[in-house]
This record gives sequence, structure tokens and C-alpha cells, in this order.
Amino acid sequence: MLDKKYITFLKVYGPAILWGMFILVATLTPGKSLPSSSLFRFDKLIHIIIFGVFAWLVLRAYFLSVKNSNRSKTNVYLIVAAATILFGISIEGMQQYIPDRGADRYDIIANTVGIIAAQVIFYFIHRRKSV
Repeated sequence: MLDKKYITFLKVYGPAILWGMFILVATLTPGKSLPSSSLFRFDKLIHIIIFGVFAWLVLRAYFLSVKNSNRSKTNVYLIVAAATILFGISIEGMQQYIPDRGADRYDIIANTVGIIAAQVIFYFIHRRKSV
């Protein structure tokens, strides 16, 4: 049986890790292997949503794991933004080497919009209460 420490780790970080893995699989799958759907016409909206959810889950994990941190909350938001934006940029770079995929600077912009929007919403929802 898993130690309580590992169960807590999985509860706190598991959603963000699983969502990050979902993003990797979804974005690094060769283009012809993707199911055809009318949803993919809204490619940029999908990028905004999946990266927004990712940023939200990373912030959630941080604030659940560090209750009374002396670290400035502004720094946390900047670090999470930088890390998740770099994750998105890295994926776009990797897509150059995937058949039927390619890097798109507009995907990076959509990813960034989703990340920033999620952080702003997270901040306003959680500014007065603990996560």
C-alpha cells in the first residue's frame, strides 16, 4: 500500500501531471492519427482552453502544497506563467519533427492567452480564500 505522503503527492500534483501528459500526447500525435472533428476548426480556442486548464492545475498544486509560504504570490504567478509558457513553446518546437504537424507562432500566442487568462481568473477567485 502507498505511504500517506505519496497519496497526498498524487492528490496535489497528480491532476497537473496527468493534464500535462494529456497535452503532450494530444499535441505530439502525428496529424493524420488525430480523429477528425469539427472541434479542430477551433484550433486556437482549444489551445487557450487546454493550456488555461494546465496553468490552473499547476497553480492549484502549488497553493495546496505550500500553505504559509514567505514567497511572494506575485513570484509564484510569474514562475508558473514562465514555466507553462516555456512548456507550450517547447511543444511547438517538437511539433516540427512530427509528421503532419508543424510549429505555429499563433498556437504559442493562444497557449499564452489561455495561461494568462487562467491565472487572472484563479487570482480573483482565490485572493480572499485559501485553495
